[in-house]
Amino acid sequence: MADMVKEDNKNPDVAEFFSQHLYFSRFPEGDRIYMANRCNVKKLSKDEVIFRDNEIGKCGYIVMDGAVKIYKEGFLGEEQIAQLGKGDIFGEMVLLDALPRSASAKAISDAKLIELTDDMYTDLKAKRPDIAVKVMDIFLKLLTTRLRTTTLRLFGQF
Repeated sequence: MADMVKEDNKNPDVAEFFSQHLYFSRFPEGDRIYMANRCNVKKLSKDEVIFRDNEIGKCGYIVMDGAVKIYKEGFLGEEQIAQLGKGDIFGEMVLLDALPRSASAKAISDAKLIELTDDMYTDLKAKRPDIAVKVMDIFLKLLTTRLRTTTLRLFGQF
């Protein structure tokens, strides 16, 4: 929005990360700074659990550094669904549907995550719907890609 007052960059590491991210780099600089100023960075140690299957969540994450494993627990232990690295987004479904988590996640190395909280996303929708729509587009791209990948794994080619 052209009439928005330019904000000081209070979170330069996150703003810089966004400027190099596959999706967020397409945002204007002011939008990246606006988002960065509202994000938290969470530092994790190797094997630290981020969230568990069936928990009620309040945020999604972007891997800023390190690696994360998404998994389900079964009779034989952990079954890995995905391994994520720098730039990958996960846990975002809770921001869209507020339902319990569908899998567990933990750091498989020391890691830094950018937290996208429910409160931040709600505030974004109210105060900067132009940015919220762009974030929603990213979530939709991720979800459709994951659905297509799952369909291919289960049924082969379309």
